[in-house]
Amino acid sequence: MLATSFIDVSDISKTRNLRMPLAGDRLSPRHTVRQAVDSFLDEMAIPADHDRWTVISRGKRLDQKALLGDVPEELTSWMVVPEVSAGGR
Repeated sequence: MLATSFIDVSDISKTRNLRMPLAGDRLSPRHTVRQAVDSFLDEMAIPADHDRWTVISRGKRLDQKALLGDVPEELTSWMVVPEVSAGGR
């Protein structure tokens, strides 16, 4: 269970970093990982277009549907990366 009051999120280049609090209007432990990703993309003005995004923390891929309150405490530092498919666009 996520006992911290924030998560640190960055893009793959680590040029865009954001510490996101888990209190208030934007995010809470009842929001999902996907909602946190959407919030990060909005805040950093990264166009999501129709891309799918993956969250990696300590070498583990996080479930997009998981509630933030259910994310293990040691997984509070995330890297958000676009998913790549062999089919292209």
